[in-house]
Amino acid sequence: MITIMYPTRNRPLKLARSIDSIFTPRPPENPIEIVVVCDGDRYTAMKAMNDDRISRVVYLRDHSGSVYARNLISQTTEGDLICAVDDITFEADAIDAAAATMEDRYPDHDGVVGFRRADRDHTKMNKTTGMYGGVALIGQKFMRRYPNRKICFPGYFLFAAQEITNLAVKLGKGTVSEGARIFHHSPRKGGGMDQTHVEGREYRKRDRDLRKARASHGLIWGFDFEGQNYDLIMGTRQEETDKFLRRRGKS
Repeated sequence: MITIMYPTRNRPLKLARSIDSIFTPRPPENPIEIVVVCDGDRYTAMKAMNDDRISRVVYLRDHSGSVYARNLISQTTEGDLICAVDDITFEADAIDAAAATMEDRYPDHDGVVGFRRADRDHTKMNKTTGMYGGVALIGQKFMRRYPNRKICFPGYFLFAAQEITNLAVKLGKGTVSEGARIFHHSPRKGGGMDQTHVEGREYRKRDRDLRKARASHGLIWGFDFEGQNYDLIMGTRQEETDKFLRRRGKS
């Protein structure tokens, strides 16, 4: 079973477009479940409940960010593989191609398989493996490295995927499926600016500064927790993260 999870907020049309792409021109051969987490978005939750393709809808009354939403689902899913996405669209057979690469390279599901972005020249991908961290298929065994299977460091708000890629590279457990292609509909390329993109501009620097601060300490979420600073490793509240950044002169 492949769990495809969508943290979403006030973008029902983009959510529908992405889900449509999974089944176009044909549904995946692998069994899938689609889980939608509506982050402070009751309207989309109500619409999603009427979509028979969606297996589960989770409504969060308070807006908590996509990192919180991803961790919420990764802790509870029993799928062999999990994929967290947002407003991207899948090209034909992308999910099956990624799953085939996982079975070929990591048959015990102890690995991460990245998707290729059809809209990018790949210059911003990880220079070691060519992996793009934003969308990846993560094996259940790989997820067990994380505390309570929370795949993202809880201190981030929106941008946490890079540490998943970094851990996969460090452990030699990451690769890319050349046949698994996606398209990211960025505002600069006609994707349309929405509330999530506005928030992205607000939180990008904060999350980037936190990532740099953690990297300067040699920290990667899911790797070597012993003896590390609590605020860096397990801090889950906004004030804890901001306090750490202030100590380092980052905010």
